[in-house]
Amino acid sequence: MAGLSGTAQESLLCLLCFDAERGGAVRGMLPLTAWDSFYRQVAERAGAFWDHHKTAPGEHTLDLIEDCSAARKDDAPIYERLYQSMLSVRGGINAEYVLGQAQRFVRLQGLKIGVTRAAELLQSGEVDGAEAALARAIKSTPLSFSPGLRLSDPGALGFLTSGIECLPTGIPALDSRGYGPTRKELHIFTAPPKKGKSWWLVNLARWALVGRAKVLYVTLELSEVRVAQRMVQALLSISKRKADLTRTVFDKNELGQLMSFAVEDIPERPALSDPDVTKIIRQGLRRVRGIPNFVIREFPTGGLSPEQLSAYLDLMESREGFIPDVLLVDYADLMKVDSVNYRQDLGRVYKELRGIAVERNIGVVTASQANRSGIRAKTVRDYHIGEDISKIATCDAHITYSQTGQERGLGLARLFVANGRNDEDQFTVLISQAYTLGQFCLDSVRMTSNYWTLLKQEAGEEEAEEGVDE
Repeated sequence: MAGLSGTAQESLLCLLCFDAERGGAVRGMLPLTAWDSFYRQVAERAGAFWDHHKTAPGEHTLDLIEDCSAARKDDAPIYERLYQSMLSVRGGINAEYVLGQAQRFVRLQGLKIGVTRAAELLQSGEVDGAEAALARAIKSTPLSFSPGLRLSDPGALGFLTSGIECLPTGIPALDSRGYGPTRKELHIFTAPPKKGKSWWLVNLARWALVGRAKVLYVTLELSEVRVAQRMVQALLSISKRKADLTRTVFDKNELGQLMSFAVEDIPERPALSDPDVTKIIRQGLRRVRGIPNFVIREFPTGGLSPEQLSAYLDLMESREGFIPDVLLVDYADLMKVDSVNYRQDLGRVYKELRGIAVERNIGVVTASQANRSGIRAKTVRDYHIGEDISKIATCDAHITYSQTGQERGLGLARLFVANGRNDEDQFTVLISQAYTLGQFCLDSVRMTSNYWTLLKQEAGEEEAEEGVDE
């Protein structure tokens, strides 16, 4: 199928065969001549099933596959592999995106026919006929599979049963309000320099894999190997080197509120410096589901534009069959930006990143540097985001990271939900961390008014905590 990858064809065939809601759109949109050989045989039989029963074949798909195998006995193993592959991917299809790909294919084919016919008419001097041919081609290629959603439609209240798909962060106070990576949304994490931006993205990648999502980590700062190291540490809790490890634990009441906290020792963990660490890591990774679903791609600092990122995503789909559920960009401030109009162009980059999220039906997460005032502030807020404040208007969720010297000594930090388009914001979550083990968050609790008093007592200091609110 010219213009569609084999992965997209397989996904569309899965919808046609197993999805009673979207399969009809595939049936109505794609003619049989659009499918490649083996896909076409199954699509023909699935289409006939739709015409007769007005629903997807579902469990009868195996019957269709066996019918194809009987008709072409020499190709029976191919059909069996196709069926097994369809079963393995049917639960993880980015349906909206592949339907959009099919739509673009149909539009392209229709326009090609119209342009070819118009060119022929122009050669004969028939200007009016050429214009009419182009007009017919444009009119016959729909812009979408659906005119939109009406509140009277059965699917309008789908959020009551299925919710909005949001990947976890591992922090209950954020997950309960949908502040993880979400399809068609842009998530921004702001922190001062060297304060955990990459670790936050690694943390999201880890939890996305737990949620069985496909993750693409694009790095413009760390190397691919460094990101891989951090991901291994996060997944397996491996320390960078042998050391005495500690963590701060929270004592909470029955309502989950912070009562006190204390520092305790962490039992010895494997370290990257251990002589047998390669064996330990390989054994550990074999127990982690979805490892092939995590891809790291390094680009030069300042050398990647949103257009080039889109082209790379297209190549990943066509050559690798990889369509991510979440895209992590580390980080957008380091993408290719016009130095003459830096702030204005940086704002454009963030808008185009959100456009990628919407167009491809994926979650996009990136980080941003806090400005000078944010570096000195006790709590980083919206207005501390670096360079262009329009980033805030573009994003759907904005979380900031703050940490005083006392907190750093205790392995504590605060996440402030500065902006949320879809739920409660302007609240703070206290987290305990262990970067030595690759853990962005070991435990978390909503901030309470007694926190600073508890911190002062634990640190054994009388003076006010460092940093100022601005």
